Amino acid sequence: MEEKDKPAGAMLRLEAPPYDTVLDAYSVKDLVGALVQRTADAPSEFEAVMHWSCLLAIELDQVSQFHSNHFSQQRLFDIFRMLFSTPEFRPEDVQGKIIVELGCGGLNPLSRLFMFLMLGAERVIGVDLDVVKDERYAAIALARTAAWMLTNPTTLLAEGAPAPDVVIQRLRGIDLAKLSRGDLSGLDGSALEFRRESVYEMSLAASSVDVVMSTSFLEHVPDAARAIACINHITKPDGLGIHAIDGVDHWHYFKPDIHPLDFLRIDSPDALVRECNRVRPLQFISMFEQAGCQIFNLNKTTELDLSPLQRQDLSAPFREMSDEMLAIARAQFFMRKVSEAPAHLLKPSLPSDVTEGDFSTAPASASSSAPVATAARPAVPPAARYQTVVRPTQTSQKTNAAQPVPPTSVVPTPEPSEAQTLQQLHQTTKQLRQKLQRVRKRLDRAEAEVAEMKASRFWQWRSVWLQFKQRLRR
Repeated sequence: MEEKDKPAGAMLRLEAPPYDTVLDAYSVKDLVGALVQRTADAPSEFEAVMHWSCLLAIELDQVSQFHSNHFSQQRLFDIFRMLFSTPEFRPEDVQGKIIVELGCGGLNPLSRLFMFLMLGAERVIGVDLDVVKDERYAAIALARTAAWMLTNPTTLLAEGAPAPDVVIQRLRGIDLAKLSRGDLSGLDGSALEFRRESVYEMSLAASSVDVVMSTSFLEHVPDAARAIACINHITKPDGLGIHAIDGVDHWHYFKPDIHPLDFLRIDSPDALVRECNRVRPLQFISMFEQAGCQIFNLNKTTELDLSPLQRQDLSAPFREMSDEMLAIARAQFFMRKVSEAPAHLLKPSLPSDVTEGDFSTAPASASSSAPVATAARPAVPPAARYQTVVRPTQTSQKTNAAQPVPPTSVVPTPEPSEAQTLQQLHQTTKQLRQKLQRVRKRLDRAEAEVAEMKASRFWQWRSVWLQFKQRLRR
């Protein structure tokens, strides 16, 4: 608009300044840091600066609608489209249900649960070992989710969205004004709850939950069979389980040049490799069935191509798998509970005289209500830990023996000679040296990969975000 055509009183013009190519010399990190700092330091009379900042916020909100953004409408839309993709579970089926989400995360842990609440759920519970990263952002995300549902529900649900007056009725007892200011005390704790607990030791009562769901969670537990049994334990008879499992090497998301199944090349006895248990999605079928679940729908969402050369490069357990077992990288499981999980699956896969703390993977500062995860290890019979031989005693051939003969006796193993002891020590030392060499190779490889990751754009963006967050708080 020309200056002469501007209406009287139109002092401000919402126009972004022209782009200056000189800025190409600066990184995104530098630009974001400078923008945050200078906006915060700008005097209130510089209204144009504030308007430009608001324009930038609106523009970023529009261009950031993608699945990997945990605060986006698109992520909620994708997740609920998956949840309601089967006739057995539709939006109207949520009413009156108790719903648990496992692995809800600490970044935006409550938005999906809040969606269930607006759809009529009686009670929703999020379970995760992680802490809520920032309560202020988590609260604001809930207020934004409510606004989206009330004003434009089609951005969240493909179909079955309730009317606005119904949503308002279901949100009674929740202070949206407090949530919009970043205050989580605006929530009704009796209807929505976050619990920092391990899936192995949930405080929920047995057979008390109608629906248990998870998204990209079961591939991160060290003992998947036990986790599934614990999930089945809290589910009501005929209750639903909906689980989306991602069997892709998660480093692939930050380093696209590596193959999605690259972590299957690593020969490691660890329960978790690159934070994943590496259980293939189709292997979960037998685990669900053994735990007492009946799968009624299975969506194989991602199928990968693996060349013979790539297959040959895999470690031994995976190299022998079928083509389909390896090719299916992501899958969605829909199931019902048809029976109780066997008692032995609910127990840790550890020897009877070893505690879970001996195989801890959680930090020592973890909450007492969140037991550490444990790595699976075959049990060793107690009798096999001692060098004794149990043999039946030879009975006397005389039928008129005066003293009774005990049925069994313990014959101790004779003490080894000095030469045998030295030979055994030499063999043990050789084995330990070989193991140490393997460990050093794995550490060197891990250090190289970490160094490569730190140089990647992922770490650059993470540092940008941390700096952005820190300066906003000033």
